[in-house]
Amino acid sequence: MKRRDFLKTSLFAFLALNPILSTPLRASELSNKILINIFLDGGFDFRQLFVPLFSTDESSYGYIFWQHRLSLYSLASVDEVSAFYDDNYETLNIDGNSFGIAKKADWLKEQILGGDFAMVNNVVGSQNRSHVSGVSYMEGGAENANPNGSGWGGRLAQEVGGNMVSLSKHLRLFCNGATANNSPLDHDNSSVISLYNGAKSGIYEFKSEVEPDVALDSPKPVLSRAIHSYYQAKYEELKESDSIYKKVTTSYHNTQKFKVQLQQQVSENPPNDTLKNLTGAFGEQTKNLYDALISQDILNMRVGSMEDMGCDTHRLQFNTLENKINYMFNSSDEGCLSVLYQNLPQSIKDNIVFIFNGEFGRQLASNPDKGTDHGRGNSILLVGKPLGGKILGEIFPQSEIAKFSQTSSDIEGKTEVTQVYAKLCEWLGANASKVLPNYENKMVEEGVNLENFFN
Repeated sequence: MKRRDFLKTSLFAFLALNPILSTPLRASELSNKILINIFLDGGFDFRQLFVPLFSTDESSYGYIFWQHRLSLYSLASVDEVSAFYDDNYETLNIDGNSFGIAKKADWLKEQILGGDFAMVNNVVGSQNRSHVSGVSYMEGGAENANPNGSGWGGRLAQEVGGNMVSLSKHLRLFCNGATANNSPLDHDNSSVISLYNGAKSGIYEFKSEVEPDVALDSPKPVLSRAIHSYYQAKYEELKESDSIYKKVTTSYHNTQKFKVQLQQQVSENPPNDTLKNLTGAFGEQTKNLYDALISQDILNMRVGSMEDMGCDTHRLQFNTLENKINYMFNSSDEGCLSVLYQNLPQSIKDNIVFIFNGEFGRQLASNPDKGTDHGRGNSILLVGKPLGGKILGEIFPQSEIAKFSQTSSDIEGKTEVTQVYAKLCEWLGANASKVLPNYENKMVEEGVNLENFFN
């Protein structure tokens, strides 16, 4: 990472503008409402996670759907669907809806059966199928949002007087805060904390007890000692001065103190070995999230951001998404959210909501490459104990039956995404109109009452 990028996106920049934060509470006392946005980059096909029940009635949705997705599942004919369904899906009956859920999503299934979820179907943001437009709309929270402008998550954190905590390697548009004059072309990230390395965030510091196999006279320890000695000496030299470099040395000093606070809080609430052993980009972000949630009072965290890349499944979709479903939603030691929940105190689990969405949906029928192409409408999945256990919007609209045989047909968007975001803003205590201007004028599917989101 270039030095200027480090300064822009790390704790270093945040602590140049903010003092050391509050004395930590015990983990069992942490009870802030927190929203975590998990962006499924590329456009996740929720119609693989949730599927209609197979039917032998050739005019039914349950037949037409499977008939037009045979290539995705590498099936030769509809005669093979019933056995494939039994092997890979389990039937749920929720809120008047019967559907199949991927068996690998057994942790998610338990959240659904416990009523700790909500799903909104036929949601749409951008009306075209461009990644850039889709990301800008879904993360910016406005039509034609500028990629360099503010994101609805950053604005939400500002509105409730808290901080946005980014857990992924790079800051997403979702994280960006608004400028004082609400410029659509710029952003202000003075309330954004990048915690990509969790409690280890900050300038690298060699410790022999952590890396016992590294020789003390090798480059890493030598450089680590040199940079810390330099910055600490400069801090002492400049702390009473008016030097233009004082901001840099002060932020270094604050970062070191801040890191000690984080590490102490995590050491007093250590994760189990299963969480420590999570791997992959999503696993690393999950470990970062644990550190952030346990230290939420130090961070003043109200909104968090994660991502899962590689959801643009034009080819070989089934295996790609099955792998993602496994590491996000499985109850095994590889299932990141299940492992996270095993480590969190109940007070935190009672007050956290996850939202899963991507920049757009996928087309109804599969393509010859065993994948699906860009669509527009999609579902939004929410998970958390504050939720009301509702499925909002028709999950498999009968009006789609005739569209399966049409070229490039997709899910019709009937609820504009900012209507969904607005309810999350209100739950967090924000004035939704300030975060999402004009959302009240956007469409909502007939018969859908978004007030049913929460308990």
